[in-house]
Amino acid sequence: MSGHARNPCINLGPYPNVLDGVQRCFQTVIVWQGVVQSLLPLAGCVAALWGWHRRTGDEGGLLSPLGLPGLISFGAFSLLIWVVPTGALLVFPALLGLSMVSPASRISWNEERVPRLLAIGVALVCFCAGGTLPVEEPVAPEPWGTPLFTENSNAPAYPASEQFTWVTNDVVILQSISMRLPHQPGAWGAEGGALWLSSTFGMEVDRMHQAIALLDEAPEAEDWLHYGIEFLSTVYSPWGDMDGGWAEGPHYWMTGMAYLIDAANLLKGYTGIDLYKRPFFQKTGDFPLYTKAPNTRRATFGDDSTMGDLPAVKIGYNLRQFAGVTGNGAYQWYYDEIKRTNPGTEMAFYNWGWWDFNFDELVYRTDFPIIKAVPPAKDDRLRWFKGTGWVAIQSAMEDPDNHIQFVMKSSSYGSISHSHGDQNAFCLAAYGEDLAIQSGYYVAFNSTMHQNWRKQTISK
Repeated sequence: MSGHARNPCINLGPYPNVLDGVQRCFQTVIVWQGVVQSLLPLAGCVAALWGWHRRTGDEGGLLSPLGLPGLISFGAFSLLIWVVPTGALLVFPALLGLSMVSPASRISWNEERVPRLLAIGVALVCFCAGGTLPVEEPVAPEPWGTPLFTENSNAPAYPASEQFTWVTNDVVILQSISMRLPHQPGAWGAEGGALWLSSTFGMEVDRMHQAIALLDEAPEAEDWLHYGIEFLSTVYSPWGDMDGGWAEGPHYWMTGMAYLIDAANLLKGYTGIDLYKRPFFQKTGDFPLYTKAPNTRRATFGDDSTMGDLPAVKIGYNLRQFAGVTGNGAYQWYYDEIKRTNPGTEMAFYNWGWWDFNFDELVYRTDFPIIKAVPPAKDDRLRWFKGTGWVAIQSAMEDPDNHIQFVMKSSSYGSISHSHGDQNAFCLAAYGEDLAIQSGYYVAFNSTMHQNWRKQTISK
């Protein structure tokens, strides 16, 4: 199974201010794993020099190959990796470079090259071995609830990590990862370094793929899939029939189709089951195309938070999707017109937070072809959505100055859900103006304006 991915939560921070960072660093210092990780290179260095001393019978002291500057460098390394961002990735090359700056130090390096390289090599191996030390349990926001999985058998053994995985009701996969950073025991700047490394080496993507693969191991995963297929195959359409109509009107057609499209695309990509082949989905793009032309503002029925504005951009994105599904160039033309006539509305309250148009663009261009835009044919003017009791007539839709739209409704659905009590009412737009309109303005669902005026036939 698959779903949308969100960035993993690496259990390292963040720090709202410097004092919080210092406090977190202090808390990390007393964790035994970090202390062991910082002492391991010192222990490795001493062990390597002891072995060298035993083998060569060097008459000097055990630590004499390092000299005082070398001892200071090792001590500085063990301390600086706690406070310098990226830890050993920055500290080690910096200290190594400083140890060769002066002529005397370069002479010393030439004389003691072998034991020093041996000591540094063993120290680095021991330091990296600290990446196997156990980690804390991952953390996550309380609303995420109990994780579905608390283990990831596909995760690499190094560095040590723990991963919790959640799946939300809308099939969003969330993960929180607590990871041992082999190059840095402290927390100062660790979050940025960890995210940079995970991005550079593709760890975020790998972990997300592993999280998706874990779903196959859940005993109930197959039941979820079967339920999703059955639900999507039977509930659509709740407000229409094979003619493609939607009793709630074009605005809530937009909402209903938006969520269906995401699920249908995932289902088609994962299982090959194509819901779009059903007659309803082959025709439903005609409903907004004929009942809410791109240049109309009030000449249609049903709840509509864009009333007084041009049709919401999301209607265009939905129709572009059905253009890719059916090959209907008129749907692509509608999308192009909405993008042309209604730019810059992404931050409007009926768009912002509801839709991610960049995500829509990514998914569409990945899964479907770009269809050539073709205006509706001049002689293709009438649509009767029999199941919902809507009739629409369009003339010269491609020519806003001469365009005429007539929409009438007499529906057996009455005023259910987002439908209005508009029996035998009609709306009319012509020559760039809305003439017989749905009046009122949007306040909120179930407001006084909504209940006493907009849902009533008198408002048309």
